[in-house]
Amino acid sequence: MEIFDIKSSMEDSKLILIPVPWDVTTSYKKGTAFAPQKIITASNQIDKFDIYTNNIWEKGISVDNIPIDILLKNDELREVYENLTPDNIFKINEGSNYLNNWLEEKSKYYLNKDKLVGVIGGDHSSPYGLIKSLSEKYNNIGVLHIDAHADLRKSYQKLNYSHASIMYNVSLLNNISTIIQVGVRDFCEEEYNYIFSNKKITTFFDENIEWDYKFVKKAIEKLPENVYISFDIDGLDVSLCPKTGTPVPGGLNFNQSIQLIKEVVESGRKIIGFDLCEVGISENEFDESIGARVLYKLSTYILKSNFNI
Repeated sequence: MEIFDIKSSMEDSKLILIPVPWDVTTSYKKGTAFAPQKIITASNQIDKFDIYTNNIWEKGISVDNIPIDILLKNDELREVYENLTPDNIFKINEGSNYLNNWLEEKSKYYLNKDKLVGVIGGDHSSPYGLIKSLSEKYNNIGVLHIDAHADLRKSYQKLNYSHASIMYNVSLLNNISTIIQVGVRDFCEEEYNYIFSNKKITTFFDENIEWDYKFVKKAIEKLPENVYISFDIDGLDVSLCPKTGTPVPGGLNFNQSIQLIKEVVESGRKIIGFDLCEVGISENEFDESIGARVLYKLSTYILKSNFNI
């Protein structure tokens, strides 16, 4: 399926994007399950030329089909979530395991074909299967996590794979050595204590950031050679993502977030995968358009970091 109006087959494309229409664990505003299709539609309005990456898109970017079985499972379990009781929590956890296993196998299929892989979410629980598959392929992975939330709860509402637990679950993977969080401004005491008790995690809280090039260098200096980028759209200033599931005042502007990713590339590190999650659905497609532009930057920067053009 085409994205960014790029005519490239799945076989020829160096980067494959996997849409994950999932918002089962979204605890406030639902709807991000429909974001992948909306972002794909909005992506065709983007001018592909970029001063930094030039025409790296010619390496090929394709998107897998929207998985109807996952969307149907999402609809089924979303209804369960909205009537959540102690007796049916296990249904959500089983569904999350189903999603994780599906994405892990789908990711491995493309990784075994020497493709780069990114995820279009979905709520922030969506990309776990991709990160797990990458952790089995690479040693010593660093995660650059842009988000308003720490996402470090051991569980949320007794859900093992909640959107509020993605980074906790990632931190338990053996080959994840470092998690650098930028823009965090909404967290609980449990998460705050976990940050300072876990040597893998460095968090740059939004209120303490003095943004300049020195900060950007500092934010990524602990990252190893192989970097995974997890981009929750609510890490941006809320004016850029008003329809996201859990909006929080403050955050990065668009250019600041892209500067971080650019510095990963400029430093000689390699981006091995990424996700974009929590994009909201809006009447005028504003959120989807911003999401598509973030996705394009992630897509071209991963290509540039791997093909050095």
